[in-house]
Amino acid sequence: MVPSPLVGSSIHPSQGGLPPGPVDALGYPVYDDAQVVGHFERFHEDLVVALNVVDALVSSPASLAWLLDAAGGLALEHAGKIAVEHTLPEF
Repeated sequence: MVPSPLVGSSIHPSQGGLPPGPVDALGYPVYDDAQVVGHFERFHEDLVVALNVVDALVSSPASLAWLLDAAGGLALEHAGKIAVEHTLPEF
């Protein structure tokens, strides 16, 4: 998964707790395979779970398409607008 502030901001919870586990100078490390790709200031297990779900969806465009289809109407409309904005050539 390519780390992105957009991915994190789409699922960011308001608070986090403190779990047992290693913390480094930057906070709680976030791993993609064995590589540190970011840090959380506060640990929140639900955020980690949500990031794993997002990773699975963005890794499989077909799964993401099915999710948007299931969400229906407004989600498809917004996704369509974003897709058009990102695919039109700049003049």
